[in-house]
Amino acid sequence: MMVATVQGPRLTLVSRSTHARLTLHSRSSHAPLTLVSRSSHARLTLVSRSSHARLTLVSRSSHARLTLHSRSSHAPLTLVSRSSHASLTLHSRFILTLVSRSSHAPLTLVSRSSHTRLTLVSLSTHARPISTEILISLGSTTQASICTGTKRKSGKWSVKTLKMPAARASERERSCLV
Repeated sequence: MMVATVQGPRLTLVSRSTHARLTLHSRSSHAPLTLVSRSSHARLTLVSRSSHARLTLVSRSSHARLTLHSRSSHAPLTLVSRSSHASLTLHSRFILTLVSRSSHAPLTLVSRSSHTRLTLVSLSTHARPISTEILISLGSTTQASICTGTKRKSGKWSVKTLKMPAARASERERSCLV
C-alpha cells in the first residue's frame, strides 16, 4: 500500500510495501520533504533540487538501501535508519548528517563541497562496538567530525568524537576503527 500526501508545500510519501521502490522528487523552493517506509526490502530514494528544502529519509526496514541526494545550496539533509543491516549513503555538496542506530550497518558520508559541515553519528547497540566508519570529502576547507556511541547497561549513551582539522579534511578517504 502506498499513500502520497500533498498538503500545501509539504510532500509526504508513505509505503508499507514489502518490495516497493520509493522515489520522491521535488523542485520546490521551501517544501519539507519526507519519505517513510516500513518495508522489508524497499529501495528508498529522495531527490531534491530545492534551495531551502528540509530533506528527511526514514526507514525501519531490515535490509533497505537508503539513498538521499540533494543539489541544494542550504538544505539540511538527514538520513535516519534503525535497521540492523542497512547500507546508508548520503550524497550532497552541502550540509550532511548521517545517523544510524544499527549494529552492523556500514556508514558512508560523501561530499564534494569545499565548505561542507560533515557529521557522521553511529550509536551502536554493542557494549564494545566494532565498526568501521568512512568519511570521504573532496573539499578543501571541510569541517568534519565522526562520533561513535556505546550504550551502557544503565541505558545511557557514551559518545566519543573524532574531529578532523580543516587542513586534513581534503584527504580522499579517512577511516576510524573503533
